[in-house]
Amino acid sequence: MPLIKKAFAGEAVFLPSLEYDVPETLNKIDCPKNKERKRWVQAQLYPLKDNDGKVKNVIIMSEDITAHERADILQNTLYKISESVNRTNNLEELLKKIHETLGTLIDTTNFYIALYDIVKDEYSFPYCIDQYDDTDFTPQQLKKSLTDY
Repeated sequence: MPLIKKAFAGEAVFLPSLEYDVPETLNKIDCPKNKERKRWVQAQLYPLKDNDGKVKNVIIMSEDITAHERADILQNTLYKISESVNRTNNLEELLKKIHETLGTLIDTTNFYIALYDIVKDEYSFPYCIDQYDDTDFTPQQLKKSLTDY
């Protein structure tokens, strides 16, 4: 509220970026454009003055900066993963760090890292987490599977 008061006092004000939940904000209106839940917005407030210099209204201009924020988050995540390469002592520790870091971006409750052996034409799974099943993670060929694509 203090920033809005500044605008009504005659100052141009830049509001910090704000993350919000689109469906919750719009009372769950079903709009195809708003399927992505999290959005980021940045806004500026500009006072409108009359001929005497007195503030009559304030214009709010906002910009959807979601693409920029997501790019920053992705870049930061990739940086953390690359940093882990230098800070971990072994492959197991590195893969665990990759799992933890990706967990800030996506749901990694059930997660695996597959390595493809071009000579044997098969995948091995040096890291796998499955919350329910003891899935077979022995090396195997996975033709036309999601992993193979």
